[in-house]
Amino acid sequence: MPSFFHGVRTTKGEGGQTINTAASGIVFAVGTAPVNQVSSYPAIVLANSYAEAVEQLGYSDDWNTYTLCEVIYSHFKMSAIAPLLLVNVADPATAKQAVSEASKSIVSGQVELPETAIKNSIVVKNGETALVAGTDYDVFYADGKCYVEAINGGAMESLSTVKVAYDSFTFTAANMKTAVIGGYDTTTGQNKGLELVNDCYATYQVNPDIIIAPGFSSDPQVAAAMAAKCENLNSVFHARTLVDADCATVRVYSGVPSWKNSNGINSEKQIVCWPMAKTGDKIMHLSSRIAAIMTTVDSRNDDCPSESPDNKDIGISGLCLADGTDVVMNLERANYLNANGIMTALNFVGGFKAWGSHTACFPGETDPTKYFIPVARMFDWVGNSLILTYWSRIGEKLNRRLCESIADSASIWMNSLTAAGHIYGGRVEFNESENTDVDIMAGILRPHIYMAPVSPLVEVDWIEEYDSSYVSNALAS
Repeated sequence: MPSFFHGVRTTKGEGGQTINTAASGIVFAVGTAPVNQVSSYPAIVLANSYAEAVEQLGYSDDWNTYTLCEVIYSHFKMSAIAPLLLVNVADPATAKQAVSEASKSIVSGQVELPETAIKNSIVVKNGETALVAGTDYDVFYADGKCYVEAINGGAMESLSTVKVAYDSFTFTAANMKTAVIGGYDTTTGQNKGLELVNDCYATYQVNPDIIIAPGFSSDPQVAAAMAAKCENLNSVFHARTLVDADCATVRVYSGVPSWKNSNGINSEKQIVCWPMAKTGDKIMHLSSRIAAIMTTVDSRNDDCPSESPDNKDIGISGLCLADGTDVVMNLERANYLNANGIMTALNFVGGFKAWGSHTACFPGETDPTKYFIPVARMFDWVGNSLILTYWSRIGEKLNRRLCESIADSASIWMNSLTAAGHIYGGRVEFNESENTDVDIMAGILRPHIYMAPVSPLVEVDWIEEYDSSYVSNALAS
């Protein structure tokens, strides 16, 4: 017999599970950085500001040598968007050349060295007596130089000359392809290069969904490796990659489709960019800017990739080839590239805009879930979000209550995405043919998500017609 109660009360039922949406527009960039400027650096750098990135990897305006610096500049200086994941593959422990001890004059309390001087290798002496870093002098980098500066009260302050020896950080970025591709090192048990994308979530609980390697991605082997990493991050997640067409050898827009096809750059996971971009006197790869624009657009849509980067402000001053030769991109040329699955930039109305909404599989692929950038990314994002949300349910009892809980919470999420305009509609079903008794006994559940992400507007075709009735009406009045 139930206990007596007199009054008003509530009973809390089991609520639906809140969807843990995956972050969107998280860029993972692999390349080279001036890490000779820092004492040490992690295998994967997570930066939320320009200062954080520079503190961990250093900075140089020599973007041809230090390719990650253009990514840092693009993301933080030009777009002010975060976070950013960075992997440097140039190792100062091996890529170095000894510079013999030599006498250096101290000017205004400073000794000037080349920017390539490795900070940890610098030895400063007064005669045969070694001076102490942090006590007698500090080392810093600025304006393309390395400076050894006397500390007030230190032994260097009163000197006019010192002897300096150091190692120079010496490598050629063009020879770093193998390091960028990376892989699993069986000797150390560590991932290297692009393979480190699989360590991001375990290290920072951040899952990247855009992979770039400016300066290297025009190599077909690197591009293929990038596409492969997008397929199954950590064996379950999905991403997209931005590939730069070779702006050194492909000098005319009409040659880009041939380059793309002959190098096998035709994956739905790839987004091809051509040519390069100018910002003042700086030249950067278009992939760096498009990646930052994609992140910015996602951020404006509640971290949802439902909108295309197409026709969004790109913040550049011009287009060019690798050697700086100006490229004039008119609408006809830009649309020719788009028609062949290539993104570009166009200065047509309101300054330079990113131009294009198609992945590299276009025009050969006719499925919009593969060739439309925002539609394809929405499937990635929804899938990644479902994985993150329902991972916690693994190990629970597979019964009707569990199935209803999963279906209800996922359906509520689909409805919220529809209401927000991110998808046309969506639903969740458990189809009997996809959930057989044998599968259920084996602990396998297959919920089926049906959804239609919103397509980007590609064309507006106004129809103009002369209506003579307006003439008679005007005269009659």
